[in-house]
Amino acid sequence: MFDFKHNNLFGATAFSAYGLFWIGMGMSWLIKLGCFGEVLASTADVRQLGAIFFGYMIITIVFVVSSLKMSKAMFFLLCLITPLFLALGLDAFGCGHMWHNVAAYTELAISLLTFYVLAAKYLNDFFGKQMLCVGKPFIQ
Repeated sequence: MFDFKHNNLFGATAFSAYGLFWIGMGMSWLIKLGCFGEVLASTADVRQLGAIFFGYMIITIVFVVSSLKMSKAMFFLLCLITPLFLALGLDAFGCGHMWHNVAAYTELAISLLTFYVLAAKYLNDFFGKQMLCVGKPFIQ
């Protein structure tokens, strides 16, 4: 929410969208675990999650396009998130266990690149100079 205050539309939109995604995932896990009753747990349909994953893939593609004006590291990070949602959606629709593995390895790559981007942002801002390279934007 602080990104809205600092006129960072991308940060505010992306963090809000992905934050809501994780709240929804948490609720989904609680439903599957029966925390809201056995009837709800037994009637939950994982394909509904598949539709949500595809929706988030679409919004991530929009974020990828806007990241062309950001660093190359941020662009590649968002490029990895797109196939993650595709793989999660295909796995949720039962298109084969392979998609679960694709999602897992993609998430590992996303996590490693995210740690690098965060370290670069922190260290570059803290020292006031480039400590870790993130690459110039594709579009100036």
